[in-house]
Amino acid sequence: GGISTRSDLNPLNGTWELPDMGFKNEGTIDYKGTNYKLFNKFQFEVIGGPIYGGPSNLPPFSWKNTTIDALHFGQPIIWKFKNFTIEWQTELK
Repeated sequence: GGISTRSDLNPLNGTWELPDMGFKNEGTIDYKGTNYKLFNKFQFEVIGGPIYGGPSNLPPFSWKNTTIDALHFGQPIIWKFKNFTIEWQTELK
């Protein structure tokens, strides 16, 4: 797994060492990860949408609660999707 950014959660008027670390309409929209136990069964975990929850209890992304001004026709209002497990079907020789 990896760490995903949520640039929509950064303060609009924050001060940053690098300008790219500030607030913007940008972020990762999925996660795929595995561990030793899952790897041995050819499995990995998947979740779609910007990251939420975790130790920081991040809120799910919501078009109702953001100051991002962008077209989002056809997208869900709240991006809160459940994770699921993928198992590869393969034969090893």
